[in-house]
Amino acid sequence: MEETGRAPRWMSREVLYGQVVEDPYRWLEEPSHSPTVMRWLAAQRRLFVQHRSGWPLLRNLRDRIEHALDGGVWSPPKVRGARLFTTHQPARTDHPRLLVIEADLARVLVDVLAVDPDGTTTLDRWEPSPAGHQVAVQTSRFGTERSCLVVIDAASGEVVDGPINGLRYSPIAWIDEGAFYYVRGGNVWFHRVSSTTADDRLVLPGATSGAVLPDVRLYHGRWLVAGHSYGSGQRRDLWLADVASQAPESPVFMEVQVGRDIDTDVLVGPEGRLYLRTTDNAPRRRLCVADQPAPDVANWRELISERADATLERVALVDAELLACWSRRGISELTAHDPATGSLLRRVELPGKGRIIKATMEQEGDRLHFAYSEVSRSPAVLTYDRARAVIEPGLGGLSEPRAQVQWHRSLVTAADGTEVPVTVLSTASIATGPLPTILHVYGSYGRTRDFGFSATVLAWLQAGGQYAVAHVRGGGEHGASWHRAGSRAGKLTATADLVAVGEWLHTSGYATPEQTCLSGGSAGGVLVLSAAVRRPELWGAVIAVAPLADMIRYERFGIGRLWTKEFGTVTDSCDFAALLNLSPYHRVQAQEGACYPAVLLCGFDGDTRTGPEHPRKMCAALQWANTGARPVLLRYETDVGHSARATSREIDLAADAHAFAAAWTGLGNPDHHHPV
Repeated sequence: MEETGRAPRWMSREVLYGQVVEDPYRWLEEPSHSPTVMRWLAAQRRLFVQHRSGWPLLRNLRDRIEHALDGGVWSPPKVRGARLFTTHQPARTDHPRLLVIEADLARVLVDVLAVDPDGTTTLDRWEPSPAGHQVAVQTSRFGTERSCLVVIDAASGEVVDGPINGLRYSPIAWIDEGAFYYVRGGNVWFHRVSSTTADDRLVLPGATSGAVLPDVRLYHGRWLVAGHSYGSGQRRDLWLADVASQAPESPVFMEVQVGRDIDTDVLVGPEGRLYLRTTDNAPRRRLCVADQPAPDVANWRELISERADATLERVALVDAELLACWSRRGISELTAHDPATGSLLRRVELPGKGRIIKATMEQEGDRLHFAYSEVSRSPAVLTYDRARAVIEPGLGGLSEPRAQVQWHRSLVTAADGTEVPVTVLSTASIATGPLPTILHVYGSYGRTRDFGFSATVLAWLQAGGQYAVAHVRGGGEHGASWHRAGSRAGKLTATADLVAVGEWLHTSGYATPEQTCLSGGSAGGVLVLSAAVRRPELWGAVIAVAPLADMIRYERFGIGRLWTKEFGTVTDSCDFAALLNLSPYHRVQAQEGACYPAVLLCGFDGDTRTGPEHPRKMCAALQWANTGARPVLLRYETDVGHSARATSREIDLAADAHAFAAAWTGLGNPDHHHPV
């Protein structure tokens, strides 16, 4: 094995649908402790460190990122009985702490750093019981996202139940102080505190295919909603049970929506009325209602119509008011409605052009707490006071913006004539013109690329660069139809959209090809790698973090088996043909002698989501094929995974990635006309 990192090609071949598929780096699927893989990873580490030493803006960008994070972060509070629960992460610490506040006195209930000073344990999820006497806490180690759940007494801090192992960000639905529902192994279970998992009762089994994500929620201690999401945001089956009128460990479910290719979530009012945010006949979602005892889709009535200019992201009941959260290309809007008629009562003004973090909205009587952030303003807790109809700062207050950010929004005509939105951000202190630019994309699962706070984006902008986002098909910018157009075989359409945005940046004078760095992670990683190997001349650099790359074997890695609705499956001949055409890893195999941009692949040994195999194999393939002067590098970490990690390690990753982008796009170069 050469010190350059180039790996031996030990060819594996298989015949699929009459076509020979070559796989010369299948040996890199072996565990990282395999001797051959260990030697290869060590060579990659030396190569990466060698190049990193020459990146001029590394320290500058790291300092900027640290400075942007120099403030404590709170989560929206959950009020249960006389206690308030929240998390707080003080400045320059690695993880948030779970606090309980009563009588205005705060106590630390869980501090993962106190029990694991090396920072490899993460607080994954927590949920207090209805009266606030106990809290269910999930933690995991080494980034594996395989959680262990324990129940902690809120008064003493002692563990009173658990552990329950093998969870993955499980929802917890407390029915009273002594029992809750949770998800494990694809099934919904009922658990009594102080019993063993062997005594847990199966409430709702997973789908026979296994390719579903179960969910469970309980409203008002009575209405149990359980669901199966089919891995892509395109379909969800839903059931409802009234556990007040039956044994909670054996609920009898009524169908709400089963077997239809629509995505719906449910909010249940105190009287049992169902509020259904759905894609049924509404790609951007509308709100319907249904009454007991007939909640099925045939009895839904429209309450709030679909909007043509925004997607309905979430609804909440706040006393006698219905609050709707909308997204317009990643920017949040709030409207208040009459819950009986759906009529608009008022538009609720937010502090600026920012994003509500929908997963953390929490109701407290006639007040609603939620997390909010802007590109240049640190995350904050805001509270909507229904009685006064105003938004006010919550825990920790609201900081001032750290920079003035200019927004440039346009529509780019794709190859098939479709208009693809693009957003370009820059600071007000720099002139327009060709600038080093990061072009980011995600484009999967119907998720909109939001514009909340990002210390790394802010640092890049403050250093003089531009940051662009391609809102390609496959995302949620125009609702479910936009998502479907970029899923399965449409992933090639999403790639073409990204290429069109890149060409537009160049012809419009925002950046030259040499100044453009593609950036994407996870499902977005396959799009940037696909665009890079198809049109390498359009990009100066590429960053792919925990990407998908080998699309023929992606179902075998991590939890890829859950994503066949999004990407397709090799068990279907048509899907196979599209996957092979998309797969960046396999396209490189046919292109020996190509000249590629500088490429940085980031992989994590604890990645149980996409799997660490993808960046390893893609790196080896690109290093074999590349004849250009720009390097192909692998930044590989152990003891971390796909998602949450210690903040210090997050800063290290972000600084390395953006310093790489700066080095290969000319940011900070003496010839650059806009000084740092």
